[in-house]
Amino acid sequence: VTIRATIKLPEGFKLRDDIVVSLYSDAWGTRMRRLWQRNTSVSLDMESGNMALSAWVPGLAPAFKELGTIQADTDVELTLEPGYQASIEFVDAPGKGIPGVEVKAQYTEPRLQGIYQAEQTSDSSGRTIFEDLVKRPLRFRVVAEGFQRVEAEHVLRAGQTLKWPLEPAFPVSGQVVSARDRAPLEGVEFGMLMRTVGPRPMTWGGGRGILIGRTDDDGRFDIRTLNEKYVYYGWVHKPGYASVPFGPYQGRMDDLKIALIPVEPFPLNLLAHR
Repeated sequence: VTIRATIKLPEGFKLRDDIVVSLYSDAWGTRMRRLWQRNTSVSLDMESGNMALSAWVPGLAPAFKELGTIQADTDVELTLEPGYQASIEFVDAPGKGIPGVEVKAQYTEPRLQGIYQAEQTSDSSGRTIFEDLVKRPLRFRVVAEGFQRVEAEHVLRAGQTLKWPLEPAFPVSGQVVSARDRAPLEGVEFGMLMRTVGPRPMTWGGGRGILIGRTDDDGRFDIRTLNEKYVYYGWVHKPGYASVPFGPYQGRMDDLKIALIPVEPFPLNLLAHR
């Protein structure tokens, strides 16, 4: 079927950015996204199913409209309205603001996921400001050097300043050397997979995890963004060496010793048969 969608904007609103649109299907369990080049109508092709149309443009709040099961070509209108502003203040245990906190936020509602995504860094007072909001749950991923990495959901109200205390991170430190001659290895990457202690596992960043650190010129590493509540599994990777999984680890880990085995390239002959 073809859905001919028109996005209605407030009178006098100056469209300076592309409109992000998403067609969500419960049957397919996926979303189709595209950018509109400063246009307010487009046709979207998709097989019939229980669907919803979502849209967002900077300066207005994201919105969606339930379409239900569509059996024939359909015309749809979706109106975008101004959102509101709210802020988060990240503080340490004594209540002092934490500058440089990196925050990623997106709505947990499936019909809004991928439509609105915000990335902010806290200022010198520990404050971040989020705009174009609607009153729905947002999932935040928070990273700050020296503090525990955390992921949590909040609903921010209009004009609210949420005070968010961060806990000091436990240190993970040590050295990576070559298994051949015990020489320190510089630039070794650490990718970390995270799993909760409870029955519901979570992973970050796919198969290799997220990059959380590299070794210095003496092969040493000192990672200070991990959360003591989680069990961690990780990967140590450097080109020319075999990647090494490590873990599970939980809590403080000092003076870890990791030896990587050099690998030699070998010829590979491929034969193709019809």
